[in-house]
Amino acid sequence: MRCLVLSLLILITTSYTVRAEQGGAGQGRAGQGRAGQSQLQDAERRRIWAKEIGRWSAYCITRRNRENLVFSGCPSRLTAIRSTAAVYRMNRLSGYPKEASRLVDMAQLKLWIGDPKFIKELSSLERSSLIDLAREGLQATGHSIWYKVLTQAMLSSQWFRAITCSLESSCAIELISMIKASQLLKESIGHFTESQSETDHYLLARSPVLLSSARHLSRPHPRATLSTDDSLKPTHSLKQAHSLWSLRAQLAALSLSVGNLDRWWRDEQGAMKQFSPLSSLGPKQYGVNFERMLALGSALVHLQVEKSPGSIYQEISKSFHAHARIAMEQYLKYRRSQRQYTFEVSSLGVIALTADLEEMKLPLTFPPRRWRSGALRVSPHQLPSSEIRASGMFSEIAIRDLKGRRGLYFIRPNGAQLLETELDLSRPDILQVKYTQDMLAVYPLLPQRPIRALLVGLGGGAMVHALRAYDPQLDLDVVEIDPVVVRFAREHFGLKALENERRPHLGELRVITEDGFAFLATTSEAPRYDIIWMDAFLQPSEETDSTGSPLNLKTVSFLKRISAERLTDQGVIAININHHRGLKRDIDTVRASFPTSTVWQVPNTGNYIAVGFKRAPQLSTSSLRAKAHSITTSQQSPFSYLTLLERSLAGMIPPLPIERP
Repeated sequence: MRCLVLSLLILITTSYTVRAEQGGAGQGRAGQGRAGQSQLQDAERRRIWAKEIGRWSAYCITRRNRENLVFSGCPSRLTAIRSTAAVYRMNRLSGYPKEASRLVDMAQLKLWIGDPKFIKELSSLERSSLIDLAREGLQATGHSIWYKVLTQAMLSSQWFRAITCSLESSCAIELISMIKASQLLKESIGHFTESQSETDHYLLARSPVLLSSARHLSRPHPRATLSTDDSLKPTHSLKQAHSLWSLRAQLAALSLSVGNLDRWWRDEQGAMKQFSPLSSLGPKQYGVNFERMLALGSALVHLQVEKSPGSIYQEISKSFHAHARIAMEQYLKYRRSQRQYTFEVSSLGVIALTADLEEMKLPLTFPPRRWRSGALRVSPHQLPSSEIRASGMFSEIAIRDLKGRRGLYFIRPNGAQLLETELDLSRPDILQVKYTQDMLAVYPLLPQRPIRALLVGLGGGAMVHALRAYDPQLDLDVVEIDPVVVRFAREHFGLKALENERRPHLGELRVITEDGFAFLATTSEAPRYDIIWMDAFLQPSEETDSTGSPLNLKTVSFLKRISAERLTDQGVIAININHHRGLKRDIDTVRASFPTSTVWQVPNTGNYIAVGFKRAPQLSTSSLRAKAHSITTSQQSPFSYLTLLERSLAGMIPPLPIERP
C-alpha cells in the first residue's frame, strides 16, 4: 500500500521527453584552440544532459493497472518523490515556475493530503525527500497545498522529537531537508499565508536547534573525509553508496557563516585537490559522485557573496565544474550500459545536476522559455481518423500521428511514402528532420542579423515554427505551390496560429501560394532577401530530377539572376539537395553561380546543403566560430551553430582566412 498512494502525485507528462536532437552539437575539428574545444564540449554536455533529464523524468510516470495505481517507471516511492522534486526544480530554474502545476493532479493531491496516516508511515529518507518535494513545489507554484504538505511533513520529522543523530544515520539527511525548508519559511513569512501562522512560529522556533545540530555533525569525522569516505568500500550496494563527507559539507554550508565556512573548507587539508580520483569510481559508487556535487553546490550558493580571486569560492567553483563533467559522463556511461532509467543513481543524478544551476558555468537551459509559449505550442488535437489523405496538385498527401509527433507524407504512384515533415506537437520548434537544422548554418556566415528571408517550399511548416522561435524578429515569406499542402499546414500543423500571432517586435509572416520559380522570377517591386532557403520538391517528372527537385530552380542563369535581383548585398542562398545521379551537376551549378560557395553532406543522411554567397564572408574563421557560439546562446537553439559552421567551412571554396590581419 505504501508504494501505491504517492503515485497519485506523479503525473509527469511525456511532453518533457526530449527526442534525441538530430544533427546536434559535436566535437570541434582538429586545430581548434583549447578554449574553443572546451566551450564546445561544455555546450555538448549541456545539450545531452538537458535531453537526459527530460527523457529520464518522463520514464518515471504512473499508469492504471486494473484497480490499482502502480509505478511504471519508478522502482520505488523514494525515486518517485525525488523525480518529481527534480522536475519541479527544473521548471523553477528554467523560468517557468507556474507551469510546474501541470505536472500534478491537484485534486488527487488533496485526497492524498487528507490521509493523516500516510505521512506518518514514511521512512526517514522518504520523508526527507517529501520535504524537498514540497519545498520545490511551493517555490514553483506558490500553491497553498504544497505549504500544507511541507508543514505536515516537517512536523512529523524526527527532529521534533528528542533524538541523538549520528552522521551515518538517515536523520542527518533529513536534517539537511529540514534546514532548507526552515530557511524558505523564514524568508517567505506571510507570502504563502496571510500572516505568520502558529505552525510557522513553532517550526521556526526549532531552527536554532537544527543549526546547532548541523554544526555539530559538520565537525571532522574519521570516516567522512575525501580519503576515508565510508561509501568507497566496494562491498556497499548502489543504494548504500552515500558520501558521508558530502553530508558534512552540506551541513557546514547550511549552518556556518561565510567566514567560518571558508575556514571549514581550508581545514579540510586540500580537499579540493582530492577530487581527481573520482573518475575511477565504480558503478556502485556513482551515487557518491552526485552527492558530492550537492555538497559543492551548497557551498557555492552560500559563498556567492564572496567571489574575490583569493576566496575559497574560486577553488570550490573550479572543482564543482570539473566534478560536474565527471559526474555527467559517468552517469551517461552507466545509463547507456544499463539501458534503463529505474536505478537509484538516476534520481541522485538528476537532483545533483539540476541543483543550484544559477551558480554553474554549465548552465542548463532546459527547457528554453519559448518551449512553454502557448503561441508556439501546436494543439495536439486528435486527427478525425487514423490518417488523413488528400490529392494535391502533384501527388497524394497523407498525415499521420505517431507518439506525439505528426508527419506529412508524399505518396508516390508506386505506393512509396516519403516523409516530408515531422513535427513534435508539444514542441514544434525542435526540428525533427536532420537536414533542416543544417539549413540554418547560414546564420553565423552573415555579416549582420538577417532582416528578411524567403523559404521556398512549406511542407508541414517545421522550418517556420523553428524560425519563429529562434529568430522571431525575422520577416519571413513562405512560398508553396500546392494549396492542399498550405491547407494541411494551417489546419493540422499549427501554421494558422503562427500567422495570427500578434506580439511586440514580431516579424511579418506571409504564406504565399504560388510557383517558387515564378515568384522569384518576378522583379517588379519585389523584395530582396538576406536569406533564401530552397527546399522545393514535387512529384518526380520530366520537369524535375529523380528526387522531385524542379529543374528550373537549378540552372546557372536562374541562380545568378536571383542573386543579382532578389538578394541583398549580404545575401545567401541555401539549397537542400537530395542524393541522386545528377548530384555532381547540381553542386557544379552552385559553384559556378556564386563567387564563394560551400557544400556539405548532412551526417548519416542522403541530404546535401549547398550555400551560395553574393559576396564572400569577410570574417575570419576564428571570428565566425565566436559568432556561432554567441548565436547558439542567444537563440537558445537545441543544436550547436558551431557544429554547423565547421561543416560549412570544410567545403568552402575559396577557403576563408584563418585569421584576418
